[in-house]
Amino acid sequence: MRLLPLHVSDEERIELERRVRSNTVQARVAQRARIVLLAADGVSNRKIGELVGMHFNQVGIWRQRVGRDRKPAIIGRVVSAIQPAIEGGASTVLPRLTRTRSLRGF
Repeated sequence: MRLLPLHVSDEERIELERRVRSNTVQARVAQRARIVLLAADGVSNRKIGELVGMHFNQVGIWRQRVGRDRKPAIIGRVVSAIQPAIEGGASTVLPRLTRTRSLRGF
């Protein structure tokens, strides 16, 4: 079954291309941006997987996430999964953890 290309606006494409070219973004962010760009160009999941070094099933998962999450997935952070999964973020959780755990006995 042939998948339809992802719809990516001009604004989204510019941002994704910037992330692919950037030397300062994490490698996984650049890889995911490349996946979205290739999917938008109509490339199959198997071919994308070969090009980016990822299993085609994982490529399909990222394609679904982008289709479902749109802005957070593409513009916000390419994928929302790279943010801490803890509500409130690490800045509120880490101080609380360091106050409640003792290093005595280690």
